[in-house]
This record gives sequence, structure tokens and C-alpha cells, in this order.
Amino acid sequence: MLNETELRGQLEAINQRIATKPDDPELGDLLIERAHIYDRLKDDVASVKDYFAALDVTRDQDKIVHINSMISLALLSHDKKEEALWWAMSAVDRDPNGEEANYVLGMNLAISEFHNMAVESFKKTLDINPEHQEAFLAWGVNVSKNLKRLAEGREILTAYTKKYPTDAKGLFELAFATYMSSVGPDFAVHLFKAKELFEKTLTLECSERLVRRIRDLSEEIDILIASNNL
Repeated sequence: MLNETELRGQLEAINQRIATKPDDPELGDLLIERAHIYDRLKDDVASVKDYFAALDVTRDQDKIVHINSMISLALLSHDKKEEALWWAMSAVDRDPNGEEANYVLGMNLAISEFHNMAVESFKKTLDINPEHQEAFLAWGVNVSKNLKRLAEGREILTAYTKKYPTDAKGLFELAFATYMSSVGPDFAVHLFKAKELFEKTLTLECSERLVRRIRDLSEEIDILIASNNL
């Protein structure tokens, strides 16, 4: 992964090429490339500006769909949900079978709490591309955490962790869904299984924030185990 200095070096090179006033197709590609770099530099204002500029000179439909999707994500990061959803739907309208368009629409629907529709968008993304890891995880999380269909969610997340065994986020979500299932006659079974899964997650590469979350939840589980004499 490039560091900030390297990214800014790429920006300078792109700026020099744009200064030569290339024809519209090349200019559109350069603006998209520069917008991607601004995305990585967390400069949403500059990236959106370039995406809109690229729309003015781009005629390739696949690239327009990509631009619409990226504008949607940028707006979503600033909590402009209605505008973001409009751009995501525009992308799907242009390319109903596009994996990026359907995935971004699913993200928008999930954040806007249209969870059933979000699940359908993530499933469609996986129908288009079964290797779309982010859509796979988002499907399981939305089913378990947002729709509260815990048994189904655990099944999806179990399949996910088998396919991506080193992904800490996926294993955490399976552990959390298992913890939330610790009610009724299977209370103890799910509680101990969740504890085991959380401990296993800590053996993987985790962010500091995820580690803190796991430790807090593990402490809750230990309290439940002790208070119930398990």
C-alpha cells in the first residue's frame, strides 16, 4: 500500500498529464484515477469534485456506473443518505447486473434501514460474483444483526468464516451473532461457543478498536457465566 508521500507523487504526475489538455476519454480516466487517490487520502471534497468533472467528459457506460457508485459512497460517508441512495439507484438503473452497483445500493439500503432490500442487493451481488467478499459478510451481518434472524445469520457467517478463515471481522460477527443467540434452553451452549469464537478472533490480525470491543464482550460473558454458575 502506498504511503501519503507516494500518493501525492502520483497526484502530481496526474496533474501534469491533465495540464496537457488530453481528449475527453483520457481526461475522464485521469479524473477518475485522481479521484481514487483523493479517496485514499480521505479528501472527499476533492474526490467528489473530480467524479462530477469526469461525468461531464465520460461516455463509457461502465465508467459512468462506477462514478455514480463512488459519488454515492462519498455522500454516504457524510450522512447524506437521500442523495447517496439516489446516486446508487442511478448506478443500478444503468447497470442492473453490475456487482459494484448492486453492492453499493445494498450498503445504502442497509444504512437507511431498508434491511430486507439490502439483503436482496447483497445476495444479487453474490449471484453476479460469488467471490465478492464484502457482499458475503454484509449479507450475514444484515441478516443476523439487523433483521435479528440469528440462526440464519449464524449459518451465513459460519460459511463466510470457512471461506475466509483469517478475516477477523467475519469471525467477530459470527461470535457476536452466537452471543446474541444465548437465550432459552441453548443459553449456555451459545454463551461458551461465543466465548471460544471471541478468543479465536483475538488470534487473528485485529484493529485496536476491535480488540477493545472483544475484551468488553468477553468480560460480559464471564460475568454471565459466573452469575449463572455455569
